[in-house]
Amino acid sequence: MHNSQIPDINAGIAKTGKVIIALGCSFVQGQAAIDMEILEEFPSKCDSLGVPMDIGSAADAENLLSRFPLLIRRNNGSIDYTFMEYKNAFVNILCSELFAGEYTPINLGRRGNGNRATIKDLYFYPEINWEKVKEYIVIYAPSGLERFDFIDDTFLDHNKWIAMWPHYKDVDEPRRRLWRGYNDCLWSDKFEALEQLAHAQELVQWCKLRNAKLITVPAFDRRYNKTYFTTSLRKLHYRDFHRNKISGPGGLEIDPERDASRFINLFPWETLFRPQDCETFADLAVKQEFADFKDRSFFEFFKTGSPNQWITACAHPSAKAHRLLANELYNYIMESKDETNT
Repeated sequence: MHNSQIPDINAGIAKTGKVIIALGCSFVQGQAAIDMEILEEFPSKCDSLGVPMDIGSAADAENLLSRFPLLIRRNNGSIDYTFMEYKNAFVNILCSELFAGEYTPINLGRRGNGNRATIKDLYFYPEINWEKVKEYIVIYAPSGLERFDFIDDTFLDHNKWIAMWPHYKDVDEPRRRLWRGYNDCLWSDKFEALEQLAHAQELVQWCKLRNAKLITVPAFDRRYNKTYFTTSLRKLHYRDFHRNKISGPGGLEIDPERDASRFINLFPWETLFRPQDCETFADLAVKQEFADFKDRSFFEFFKTGSPNQWITACAHPSAKAHRLLANELYNYIMESKDETNT
């Protein structure tokens, strides 16, 4: 979120006292959720940020800037779609259109970050009038299990965190040394599971303190389920004094006697929402294209986009996919309210 959005957030809080907070990565922020009209006009390919590269002439760019007031020209002459993406992100559609302004959207999603960053970002906006909020709904769209976030000490506004991954071969120095150290000395499937349980508990406690309703919709990672987490927690990992991985005794990988129940329910499984029987937001988008969506991956459309533009060429849900998820969430929230009132 950008600091320039805070005055509108505080104005909304003052008006109704109700907010919906969205937490996650680029799938929450709205990467590539540009107006479908633009996507259809320039469909051939997108850059790494999910926006059209084939704008063509300077006249085409000027035409876009004049037609869409939310677009901004960067110093290098390219077009910045950020605030259009925020407009089309599911949390904004949910609050501004479906709830007709009853709730104020707070979009704490950010490209490239993991779950540690988005949850801790709740503390980094003291300018928001949290004390005036009477009702919270929090929509948590957890990102890839393997992402680990550090604070970015250069931040001035939006970019507060830097993520690392356990793959490092295609990364430039000095990040390669950091990422390789993560892979060699820390990372494992068990590490991922334990980290996510800790992150989730931090969010659960934040919500309990504010009596917030929590809804969890994984962004694209299908591993957010009890079976995968239980198996990961029961894995045996051995390391030497220098944190190098060594094999377990007799090659044993799973300890059948190890009790995972102490930790498994630190994740709020009861808050999982499966729109249209889909495990993730990405699956919901792919389902609109293919009946066999459970056997497909959203990432197969990287660089091409899906046939009917539910997934963009940078492998993110398009604006119409965000609108679909917003509708699914709206129905789910309203059903929950009806059940509470009966």
